Amino acid sequence: MKKLVKRYNIFIALICHTTKQCAAHTRDARPFVRGSEKILDNSDFSISFSNVIDATESTPSNLVYVKFLAHIKYYNKRGSGLMLNKLLEFNSRTRQFTESSVPLHTYPDHDTFVREYNKKARQAAQDDPF
Repeated sequence: MKKLVKRYNIFIALICHTTKQCAAHTRDARPFVRGSEKILDNSDFSISFSNVIDATESTPSNLVYVKFLAHIKYYNKRGSGLMLNKLLEFNSRTRQFTESSVPLHTYPDHDTFVREYNKKARQAAQDDPF
């Protein structure tokens, strides 16, 4: 594929599936790409999409996802080396994603959600006199 890109000066998008160990809320799916690690080693960039956890409706054992939001992570491996993390909003009427005006930190990643949930549960247990 690299030879085709160079020879014809074209863009080739490769879509990879992840293993079953990759949860729907995993914000960086690169470690879970099914098949040869050479796929990612030879790529110039990667894009991962994931669901966004609804922290008000979820518990660590029962995750609920926000239906109209998605997280996108763009990793420019060969260029700047930077990662771009954005929250996308889905418009069901137009069937399009647009960048959300809500800050990404409003919706925590899974590890942060579990840590904050357990912290609140411990605090509630301390405050409960019985």
